Amino acid sequence: MFIRKKRVKGKEYAYIVRNKWTKNGPRQRVSRYLGRVIPLSLERQIESDVESFDASREEFLRKIIACELMQHGFNRDGETLKKGEVIFDAKELACKNTSGKNVVLEMNEGFMCGHTLNALMNFKEKGFPAETGAKLASLFLGAGLSVPKEIFVEIFEKYYSA
Repeated sequence: MFIRKKRVKGKEYAYIVRNKWTKNGPRQRVSRYLGRVIPLSLERQIESDVESFDASREEFLRKIIACELMQHGFNRDGETLKKGEVIFDAKELACKNTSGKNVVLEMNEGFMCGHTLNALMNFKEKGFPAETGAKLASLFLGAGLSVPKEIFVEIFEKYYSA
């Protein structure tokens, strides 16, 4: 399973796609529509202090997500983060536009949306530490989160290693 962008009438949309093998070779099948793709670029650097994130794993991840979004131009608006027509609700892990439709934020070579954030939030460690770390890193990258090595190691040691 992976996320694929498709251009329709000049606008990009994101879909979850599955590969299926047939006698004629691989075929892709759309599994789910995720929303319109909104590309973001880095606007400012914000230092995140890992020591101040003395919270549950979920709250820690929400703060990492908020820090990344603020680096891409989002500002706090009460319980949400907002940039132009895009609103991120940290409680629901949802990216929506002002009319309530789901959107997908393309940043750091990944896609931030409810699907990728829920996969990260619900990740359960399985297997050896190296496999668990690789899978966790893949989930961060897939969600468009660029986490410095020191912070990733802190997250892994604090929440995923036994």
